[in-house]
Amino acid sequence: MSWKVHCFENTLRLTKKCAKELFKAQEYSDEYGDSEGGDVWYSVGDVTCGEFAYFNPDHSEHIDWIQDSRLLEILLKHKVKGFVSFADFEGGGGNEIWRWEFDGQGNVKQLKGTINFE
Repeated sequence: MSWKVHCFENTLRLTKKCAKELFKAQEYSDEYGDSEGGDVWYSVGDVTCGEFAYFNPDHSEHIDWIQDSRLLEILLKHKVKGFVSFADFEGGGGNEIWRWEFDGQGNVKQLKGTINFE
């Protein structure tokens, strides 16, 4: 059984061009050279919800696709602006929270922390 990571803040705006590049970058070829579907989105329309990046809660612990270096590189290239925050309260992460902050200039900061309940 997998656990769920929760996206609790998201202001990360994507252009249509950026969304198309993200969708294409997730595609890969298998060992025989056959193109396979992506592992994050099934269609380019799934990349965003309105103008914001979409983080599918059904992807459980794989919701944070920004950790994929190919996809992060595209976000930086397009100089996206905004932030997205995640929390893992159910898994082995020990009540971790993390946040990606994009400054709109091609830079990103990742902040990490934990929450202690008393």
